[in-house]
Amino acid sequence: MKIQNILICITIGVVCLSCKSGAMSQESVQGVYYKLNKDRHFNSSYMLSLNSDSTFTLVENHFEAKPQCDGKWILKDDKFIVLTCYPAKGTIEIISSGYISQRQQTLVVLSTSRLKYKDVILKRSESVQIKR
Repeated sequence: MKIQNILICITIGVVCLSCKSGAMSQESVQGVYYKLNKDRHFNSSYMLSLNSDSTFTLVENHFEAKPQCDGKWILKDDKFIVLTCYPAKGTIEIISSGYISQRQQTLVVLSTSRLKYKDVILKRSESVQIKR
């Protein structure tokens, strides 16, 4: 009976530890994510840098526009990343082609190396650097 109780306790402990290790954390999703869409007429790209200090940089590159923003990010419910852009610095920034009008974005965490932004799947990339 004692051996059976010990085995049950060990089994419960292992199950609890394995569940906890599978949880997402801000550290596990931080990094640079990238997607390049190649089209017959022009390309577009998306770059997102999630920094360890909870700041981010998001840059989209389209035909004649390069919308971008900086701000703060949080991991919500281990399933979503909420990006909140800093307020615009002036009216010139707001009317430029580089302004992202939706100042808060919610991304879906597919895994620690894949995020869904709008209809685009961003993949973690160690070699891409954000250029501003």
